[in-house]
Amino acid sequence: MDNLTGEILSAALVGFGVTAFLGYMYRRAETADDNRSLDYGPELKVMGWLVALLASGCIAGVFLVSSGADKLALVLLGGLFGSLGIGLLLMVYSTAGGFDDEEIWMSYWWREPRRARWADLQCARFRKMGQYFELVFEDGTKIEFSKVLRGNRSICDHVRSLGVQIDGLGDESPTR
Repeated sequence: MDNLTGEILSAALVGFGVTAFLGYMYRRAETADDNRSLDYGPELKVMGWLVALLASGCIAGVFLVSSGADKLALVLLGGLFGSLGIGLLLMVYSTAGGFDDEEIWMSYWWREPRRARWADLQCARFRKMGQYFELVFEDGTKIEFSKVLRGNRSICDHVRSLGVQIDGLGDESPTR
């Protein structure tokens, strides 16, 4: 097998792995218990810790190699995986939400918490590009939540029970 074929095969395997993992996460989120809350599952928390561990391995590898170019590559990889790991861990441990019959609320680490009343719901959309749902309320409040968050199906079912159609989904299941 020549080098180009190996690289193409590697890229295809990585692409397949990422697609399979996301499909698994979407199915897990869809079948989560209906406890009227939104949170990330343990799979993404484990993934965040693994990426952070990979970053520390790259940084530790700097002390084991002698070539300057190899050290630079390991530092860059460590920085990349470190920032991805920290971002993922911040996201999965600090993003949470929930709802009851009167209102919905979401909190994120990157912006202020959001809270809105269902009676003020104007429209609901599914954004395929980012795989997230967006709820827009009369006062301009937007509450967005990922398709990967456990509990998204119960919110979609509740939105539909209010007589609001979720644009971008058609007649599909709330999380497909």
